[in-house]
Amino acid sequence: LDLHDVQSAIEGELAFPMLARGRLVGVLVLGPKRSGEAYAPDDSDAISQLAHDAGAAFDVLAAKQEPLHGAAFDRLLASCEGLAGEIRALRSELRDTRSSVRSHA
Repeated sequence: LDLHDVQSAIEGELAFPMLARGRLVGVLVLGPKRSGEAYAPDDSDAISQLAHDAGAAFDVLAAKQEPLHGAAFDRLLASCEGLAGEIRALRSELRDTRSSVRSHA
């Protein structure tokens, strides 16, 4: 998701969903490159795979529910859950924007 195309409290360039078993468990947000260049398609592909793998890892850790995760893990999961709602809203807004653009074309 290109964050320039939507209004959001999330600051950054791109957001990649972290999914597990069809459920959004988090979001990986990238800021601008230090070089100022745009992200290339192969960058996006690699980061998308990383976000997918991280989502699967979070899902496995959450399923184990072992006490060794501690408060830091609980805070991270809570943050991911909070971002999930915002990402859903952004996706809906983006769909509405695209529909509006198509209808005016």
